Amino acid sequence: MEQSAWSEISALVAAAPYPVEVLPADPQRAGACLAALEITSRSWLGAVVANSGGLVIDHGWLRVLGPVSKSVPGLELLGEDLRVSVFEM
Repeated sequence: MEQSAWSEISALVAAAPYPVEVLPADPQRAGACLAALEITSRSWLGAVVANSGGLVIDHGWLRVLGPVSKSVPGLELLGEDLRVSVFEM
């Protein structure tokens, strides 16, 4: 049985010392994104993809982008910070 890492992430979000906004999930896009990345929700990245549209951390200083975000074709954009440092896969 597959166990999602989302419960662990949810606990960390709830206990964070700074605001964390969990963006709404799009199940159809999440499934396609999980398949494209060839991961499951057992990983932290997979759990974020499957259960959210991304995370906005500390008033947008760091954004972890989920399957709802618009990415550059052919490039999986995973996150960015306020200084516009981009984290790609």
